[in-house]
Amino acid sequence: MSALATLGTDLTALAEKWSAAGVACVIDPRDMVPPCVWLIPDTLTFDRLGGSGVTATVNAIAVTPDTGTSRIVLDDLGALLDGLDGLAGITGVVQTVTLTLPSLSPDPLLGLQTTLTLT
Repeated sequence: MSALATLGTDLTALAEKWSAAGVACVIDPRDMVPPCVWLIPDTLTFDRLGGSGVTATVNAIAVTPDTGTSRIVLDDLGALLDGLDGLAGITGVVQTVTLTLPSLSPDPLLGLQTTLTLT
């Protein structure tokens, strides 16, 4: 990542790059169309002399449609995270979350959340 002033631009470019590589990613929850990964900035560390660079920790939440079958949902979520791990390397614990997307369903969807470190 380059600088704080371009965080949104950098994260959007990254989401587009990873989407083109086969892992649908978004930074705006309104753009979520599961199966996809929602990228959310978490922490920023200015770690280069003169403040010229930033290491960003990003939360990634993988979400798939509710097919009514837990095994299929978990397999689909795992496939999303496998793809993400191949692109960026997952650096944190993977945990389950529920996410309600009003544009899709009033019922919460199962998701998997993890952390990525980007430099």
